[in-house]
Amino acid sequence: MHGPVDRQADSHRPTKPTYADADIQDDYVRRMLSKPPDRLPFELRNVPSEIQWISTLVLTLTPILAIYGACTTPLQMKTVLWAGAYYFLTELG
Repeated sequence: MHGPVDRQADSHRPTKPTYADADIQDDYVRRMLSKPPDRLPFELRNVPSEIQWISTLVLTLTPILAIYGACTTPLQMKTVLWAGAYYFLTELG
């Protein structure tokens, strides 16, 4: 025969796990496509607020300074050889 029945063991059945995002809908793409865009319409007065000024300065000032330096500094053979070697060693060529 069997021992006493433990009724408390039956009440501790594993429960279904709950997730933190269970209340969020799963149709993310549909929600994003139905949402109006956050951007303003294109107008010339909106352009300065849309420009990322730090990136713009880095991407424009660097070549401008390089061109200025190339135009105002005399070219030496050592510099030409180093530039050619560096170009091919870094696999840009």
